[in-house]
Amino acid sequence: MKSAESWCGMLKLIERYLASFDEIHTGTIRYTEAVMADKELTLREKKEQICDFLLDYLIDAYLLGLHTCEDLLGFTTTPDLGNMRKAIELRIEGKTFRDRVADHLIEARVDRMAMLAESEYHRVFNAAEMDAAKTYEKTTGKTVFKEWRTVGDDRVRDTHDYIEGVKIPLAELFHTFDGDTALQPGGFGDVENNAGCRCWLHLSTEKS
Repeated sequence: MKSAESWCGMLKLIERYLASFDEIHTGTIRYTEAVMADKELTLREKKEQICDFLLDYLIDAYLLGLHTCEDLLGFTTTPDLGNMRKAIELRIEGKTFRDRVADHLIEARVDRMAMLAESEYHRVFNAAEMDAAKTYEKTTGKTVFKEWRTVGDDRVRDTHDYIEGVKIPLAELFHTFDGDTALQPGGFGDVENNAGCRCWLHLSTEKS
């Protein structure tokens, strides 16, 4: 019964994770348009406000990733603020999410701002799942296995469908048919394999 309850709890977390994408997309567009239209704000102030707005989403993504891992593996951990900051402020191709906000703001690209918010939320969620799983391995001495999961709709790209259900130890890489690799969703070397991704990891201590 406890296992079934845990599974149901995990499904609710994943449903919240997936539902967040629509909320983030719509919310980011509305907020960005409102900030950009405010003629009393300087460009720097607009950037700061949008970054603070997105930061709330990214903190939520990290905490949700931790809770998902906890529910899957049946343990409780305390958020490491250092790891959270590292995940959120990660530089990709030399730029943090704050740098990209500035770029999109200068170009007045509201659509790209929304895409950035979704991609960063997804990346941070999965980074948190990995951080929590590493903590579990370190404290218990057990090996965690990660299984690639897509959302199963017609938007899933072929390279991700190819590794649907692939289950490997936490430290190993997923390999797509186009030669790309990643430790977790959002971590591919090819930007095209990360943009718009909604995949997630199912974690367990069972090899099969």
